[in-house]
Amino acid sequence: MNRTISICVVSLLLAYGCAGTNTIRTVEDENIFYSSYNPKIRIKIDSDFTFNKKTDVGDTGFSAGMGEKSANVKVNKFLFLDRSSGKNRAVEIVLKELVSPKWSFKPVIFNINNHFDSGSEKIQGRNYQHCTFAVKRKNDYVLIRGLGRLVGANKNAMIVIYYVEPVGGDWSNSELLTTDQKARINTFIENSQKDIQFLE
Repeated sequence: MNRTISICVVSLLLAYGCAGTNTIRTVEDENIFYSSYNPKIRIKIDSDFTFNKKTDVGDTGFSAGMGEKSANVKVNKFLFLDRSSGKNRAVEIVLKELVSPKWSFKPVIFNINNHFDSGSEKIQGRNYQHCTFAVKRKNDYVLIRGLGRLVGANKNAMIVIYYVEPVGGDWSNSELLTTDQKARINTFIENSQKDIQFLE
């Protein structure tokens, strides 16, 4: 009987992680996002932004790596908004974790063909992938810069920070940008780097 109970407990720990971890994810004073585990990180968002809401969702349709077809994903989202002077900018911090430790995320976080900028950079000694692209809304476009990295021993978790600004004009083709649009992208990237500071 005891051996059966032990096996069940081990199975639960493997499936859902150690309950004693007690991961804390919150927004502290001075607009600082804090995660205590997977990853352990602090990110300061510029004071022009106001923390809007935290959303916890589950995704059962994710196509994972390792030759598997689907997986359950736990997702935490933290949204910050800047609506001053009609800017309508946003920062969203998204944390994803595969429920089963046997799963792994694919190594490339951003698989976007029509992008303006992509690559990797080192922040606080860790390698991050980045990608800048545009998404069409009903009446305009938004520029989006994603910055993310995989975490966990088996790369079964990730953090991605999205920086979003509305923009006018036609951004449908990354190969047909005007000189003004290229300058706008540079300014946009500089704004994202100023408004998002990694403290650890």
